[in-house]
Amino acid sequence: MQESSNTRINMLFMLDVCLTDDYGTNPDGAAVYRELAVRDLPALIDMIVPPKSWDAVINLGSVQQILLAWRSKRVFEPCLITTLLDTIEQRAARYVVKTDFQHS
Repeated sequence: MQESSNTRINMLFMLDVCLTDDYGTNPDGAAVYRELAVRDLPALIDMIVPPKSWDAVINLGSVQQILLAWRSKRVFEPCLITTLLDTIEQRAARYVVKTDFQHS
């Protein structure tokens, strides 16, 4: 996918509004979006937090916040959200520099 990291994360924000906006989304419409999203959510997360890219680190915080909110609101099955959270955290961990400073 050639779109910028910002464009890809915006797709997730848009989906969040469609699924959780209590003021503007028809509940029946949200249910249709939810059915479609559950099928494609892992692929969407793969585009936003790619397995071999710094975008995994850049987008981690925002994606975690959305997934945690969806889990608490039970937008999707908790096991799906947990799997996605584990996946993105593992991807981001590949790019985190671990240091162990010892003070004498």
